[in-house]
Amino acid sequence: YNLYLDKVEALGLNKDNVYRFIRGHELEEKIVMPLLECLKFKILNAEISAIESENHRSITIKEETKKKINNFFSNKLDLETIICNDYSFKEDYIFNKIKEKFSNALET
Repeated sequence: YNLYLDKVEALGLNKDNVYRFIRGHELEEKIVMPLLECLKFKILNAEISAIESENHRSITIKEETKKKINNFFSNKLDLETIICNDYSFKEDYIFNKIKEKFSNALET
């Protein structure tokens, strides 16, 4: 093992630049997307819990709101599209709110 590490380091590969040699699509598929999906559902559950805890709303309004939130997260929040295909949204207010929620979810 150490001999292999020595050979690899002699070629210039080290812990600070190894990311350059990782196959990005595999990293995305096996690490990034599962992590983002996990965070997505963590945020979804937090949003649903917040709706459920509101006392001033009727049960009908709560159920309708939860249905809309579930619909958005299931049908419209396509993480792959967001991270791979569109860069125009990066200064958008809604994007920044979503990004903030993902950052907060990572901290908890």
